[in-house]
Amino acid sequence: MNEKKHEKNYGIEWLRILSMYMVAVLHTLGQGGILGSFKQGDLSFSIAWFLETAAFGAVDCFALISGYVGYHSHFRYKKGMRLWFQTFFYTLGITILFAIFMPEAVTKDQWIAAFFPIMKKQYWYMTAYAGLFILIPILNRAIVNLSGKELLKICIAIFLVFSLLPTLLNETVFGLGGGYSAIWLLLLYICGGFWGKYHEICLTHLPDFCFRHRLFLPFLFYLFFTTISFLLKMFGFSQYVSYTSPTIFLGSCALFFLFSLMPCSKKSRHVASFLAPSALSVYLIHVHPLIWNHLMLYFAIGHFPSGPMLFVWVITAALCIYLLCTIIDLPRRLLWYIATRFFIKPN
Repeated sequence: MNEKKHEKNYGIEWLRILSMYMVAVLHTLGQGGILGSFKQGDLSFSIAWFLETAAFGAVDCFALISGYVGYHSHFRYKKGMRLWFQTFFYTLGITILFAIFMPEAVTKDQWIAAFFPIMKKQYWYMTAYAGLFILIPILNRAIVNLSGKELLKICIAIFLVFSLLPTLLNETVFGLGGGYSAIWLLLLYICGGFWGKYHEICLTHLPDFCFRHRLFLPFLFYLFFTTISFLLKMFGFSQYVSYTSPTIFLGSCALFFLFSLMPCSKKSRHVASFLAPSALSVYLIHVHPLIWNHLMLYFAIGHFPSGPMLFVWVITAALCIYLLCTIIDLPRRLLWYIATRFFIKPN
């Protein structure tokens, strides 16, 4: 029974892929220069911000996934070495390439940051996750030992105290920093762990109608909360488009529930197995400060259309970023495979 419960969930792997694609959408709109190119009231402005809102839950989904897959795993701190290697590979590798082909762009501080990417906050998510990673053994022990009722109360308290109330009052409290922090990732890790541990029990208590539509209803809730976030943004309540926003949080949970329950064919499992290991690298490559400031900055200006075609252009551009970074990551994956097969002793 435990084996079945803990076997790999490929729906979650597809959510990992989708979440990173959503990050690419956010960066196409923001760093690409699209969001600042239209005035409120324009159709293109509304399309751009609806896409932004629809994709904003990506980071929350990543943190929920961490708790879902991590609470029952056999934790070792040396597992963090793989993440550190992956991060260091790109911070140093990309800096070296820029030093060769665009030396004027590389400063002394950037060389230092390339060797200390976590401490120098090269990537805010990796720095925040490093803080979470140290505490994972404690969190796992708590999730395993607490009862379902206790964990549910904690998850409800997290939503009320760290998301709903601060957003209603438009205040940033508890050092959350709008969700750009280890604390927010830690809180979502707990929520993801709760669903990972008790989702089968929760499903047995669903009314028959909800159980029969357990895939459609979460998708409907995701669209509902995305629309509410978008409308509140349009009416001037910009705090509802943030990682800690209750509507973004609930929309992310809806996506998370949907993909955790999604059945996957054998073919889709193979595709997920190929794409998912590069999801983090997609982030590490296109958000590297040198690429971010020299290649990503305003890259969309002068290229994107207005009106309904903007929607197609953005999702296509984000897909190109995702696929290009995935292809770039293949040599790194090959090197890691060789290292683990021939040089690094298995645990």
